[in-house]
Amino acid sequence: MRDSEQPAEAKSAPEELVQLVLSAGWREEIEVACENALNRYDKEAYNQMLKNARPNGINENGPPEHRISALTYLRLGDDLMKSSNLSLFKVFVKKMHADQDFCSNPEDYYKPICTPWKDQSPSSQLTIFWKQQSQRNHFHLMTKQTCLLLVWLFLLD
Repeated sequence: MRDSEQPAEAKSAPEELVQLVLSAGWREEIEVACENALNRYDKEAYNQMLKNARPNGINENGPPEHRISALTYLRLGDDLMKSSNLSLFKVFVKKMHADQDFCSNPEDYYKPICTPWKDQSPSSQLTIFWKQQSQRNHFHLMTKQTCLLLVWLFLLD
């Protein structure tokens, strides 16, 4: 959510709240994870999540100083499976990983060049992990700090 998307009388300031939490975590050297709060499938929402994930952009010489350690994408459902939503979501997933293709070796994360996985069969491009919690399907996009790249993505090109 962005401040501009909220009525002024609500005085909720979601951007400021997220930045306060992220800044406090980074200042205290605590890993911070995020999740989406609403069902949103538009570029503005994905860009806001990317902005929060890496507020200083991408560091080609190693991990960025400030970044989230994980993103849990909630409310996986039929709306996300619509072709227009799914195609934009695929772009978002790749942007969350700094436009790098899948790396089979977690030790290669945050290096300037990540060799893409050569096997191009759709079933092997990404590993699928499902987690069922409270009747909601969740998936996690995680960084090296959690030692695994967990991505949910059907390659329905």
